[in-house]
Amino acid sequence: MKAFTIFGVNVNTNTPWIDQVTDFRVNAAANEVLQNAGGLVYNQFVGVGSQAPALSFSSTKLSTILAAIGITGLKINPSVLAYFQQLQEGGTRLGSTQHVKMTVSEGIVIPRTISAGMDRPANINLDVIATYNGTNDPVKFEKQKALAGTPLADLGFVCGPISINGTPFTGVQDVQVDFGIQPVVQFEDGHVWPKFAAIMRVQPSITFRCTDMELLQTLGILGNKQTATNSVVYLRKMDKLGSRAADNVSEHISFTVDDGRISLESAGGGDGAVADMNVRITPIYDGTNAPLVIGTAVKIE
Repeated sequence: MKAFTIFGVNVNTNTPWIDQVTDFRVNAAANEVLQNAGGLVYNQFVGVGSQAPALSFSSTKLSTILAAIGITGLKINPSVLAYFQQLQEGGTRLGSTQHVKMTVSEGIVIPRTISAGMDRPANINLDVIATYNGTNDPVKFEKQKALAGTPLADLGFVCGPISINGTPFTGVQDVQVDFGIQPVVQFEDGHVWPKFAAIMRVQPSITFRCTDMELLQTLGILGNKQTATNSVVYLRKMDKLGSRAADNVSEHISFTVDDGRISLESAGGGDGAVADMNVRITPIYDGTNAPLVIGTAVKIE
């Protein structure tokens, strides 16, 4: 019997090398076509009408990933490599040339969502959309291959403070960032695999939960527009071997909104529980600045 586990993801020859991977999965996404003849009870034909394979993975290496990929994704050039590393029966891992290698030769890498809480490392979910370059399979598998890259767990982030139009929203418990990316994947000339992938729209949003119910007066039932003072959402860096990095150290992550709306989604609680509210930030493009500006090495102001 053989057994395998996950490894890191190598994007564009280590730009970036992504470790702290918490999961990944290859989705074959084949659309099978069935046909029968003359009303027979059983189908007599099955074939692949189309296939749009993709690799989905998650990681806690947020600052590295966001600095390289941003909010609009990254073109694959020259490749994305991912691995299943083989376990050693009665031990830990097998040697360096007994693993399964996956190669995506063309396509795009796009961020999907970020989730951050109080006492768990923030996690980012990404998709690798594979396209056909006319020569190689969109996703190629090879066995008995060496691993490339050295995993290192050295970064972690949790939810941090939030400022809405210059007003601190205290009691933040968790934050979710949805990049709202809508890719377009195009087939042509009867090929089974897509030949083209691009970003059609980017419609980001941020939702967070906090416990300071007095802030309901600031929001109101209708919510507020984004004013001239930017709204800023921070993820606070965890200090390796310690607790948290200091506010005045440029190692935290920020999401800055220049234009848009801030809306109350819900507020309430139950008997014996702390009441809370859920707030949504909907950024829009002001004609100059990106709707969501990411800082990956900032101080908490």
